[in-house]
Amino acid sequence: MPTPASEILAKAILPTGLSSADIRETVPAEIRRRSFFSARTAEAEYLVNARQVCADVAAGRIGQSEARFQLEGFLDSVGWPAPGNDSGDITDLGSIARLDLIIDTQRDMAHSVARLKAQTPEIVALKPAWRLTRVGTRKDPRNWEERWAQAAAAVNWEGVARNGEFVARKDSPIWEALGAGAGGHKDTLGNPYPPFAFNSGMDIFPVDADECESIGLDISDIRPPKGASLAPDKADIDRIKKKLGPEWLRELEREWKEGE
Repeated sequence: MPTPASEILAKAILPTGLSSADIRETVPAEIRRRSFFSARTAEAEYLVNARQVCADVAAGRIGQSEARFQLEGFLDSVGWPAPGNDSGDITDLGSIARLDLIIDTQRDMAHSVARLKAQTPEIVALKPAWRLTRVGTRKDPRNWEERWAQAAAAVNWEGVARNGEFVARKDSPIWEALGAGAGGHKDTLGNPYPPFAFNSGMDIFPVDADECESIGLDISDIRPPKGASLAPDKADIDRIKKKLGPEWLRELEREWKEGE
């Protein structure tokens, strides 16, 4: 059975010199979630090592501080200046903030995918909805009330509770809208599952059928949510050939073929 660690290891290495904004504009969300990359990181060897470190974190083999220590060592070996500094600048590949962001994002994505794969019809019948919930404090938290309302409006409130809570059916399109940045948000990851945006501090938790009925959420025709995977699909390559440079594409194709 797939595990969060195996989901991370299945991702294709994606060396790129693009910025986060350029990656978002150039690379489709399906490619981004199935590839292991870091903005402005063209060093494939570092990405291979970082992928293994993140898988080890997801499996519980090492903790955050050990993961950071290993990533710092890999950065030092490829000549990255001052790895492990405490500048707080997430655009600096060697900063603690950036290293934590990479580790946290990969771990959280893998756990979310594993959780979605576990959604059998029986589980969904018992717990048909998710509740979006804050699990981590942030100095400047995003306005998730606004984001929720914008995403709900974008999908005409399909499968979304109207009682003011962040509750929606597991098969509601609102989860995809949140990850796509409904309302014009540019900091999202394109995921229909947490993390919906970088370093958001938000997660989803199951809501049982009795509560759904009590808040007026119709679950009579509930279906399991769409499956998710972090493993690459060859069909993805065909969708992006016109957008990516030949060298970048050749490297991606090679990596994906090795992972088959």
